[in-house]
Amino acid sequence: MKDILTIIFRLTLSCLLAAAVMGTCFVFTNNAKKHNEHVKEQEVRYQLLGYSKTNPPPASMAMHEM
Repeated sequence: MKDILTIIFRLTLSCLLAAAVMGTCFVFTNNAKKHNEHVKEQEVRYQLLGYSKTNPPPASMAMHEM
């Protein structure tokens, strides 16, 4: 019985530590992920309008989200 309680305790502790590590990584990388998604969407929008690296959009052009 003592072995079962030890196993349960160790599994619970390891799961809590893993959740803490995953949560910390999410907190630190979430803003970068959102920024990268925004930049990628903006590039796709410009490409759909016919702009590219060789034909850049004018500086006065801006994309707004609704």
